[in-house]
Amino acid sequence: MSDPAIARSWSWRWSRQEYITIRNPRQELPLSPMSGKGLAFLFFPGNEQYREMVRQRYPGGTEGEVRNPVGRHVFYTYVVEPGINSE
Repeated sequence: MSDPAIARSWSWRWSRQEYITIRNPRQELPLSPMSGKGLAFLFFPGNEQYREMVRQRYPGGTEGEVRNPVGRHVFYTYVVEPGINSE
């Protein structure tokens, strides 16, 4: 669901966070819950079609959008706080 190089470049925002690249969300989700950890999904251009699927599997998350310094869209986000599990 993300470009690993771009994800690494943004990693300073999520220090001490683990991440994985999900290549086939239909087969790789839901993720196993990890005690005390939330989830952050990054939807880069071309992967927006998975946003609704993630919202359905992890209801109660917070949507967001990251823009570059000149205001252009970079990617969408969906953050699930610790303790919110997949149904």
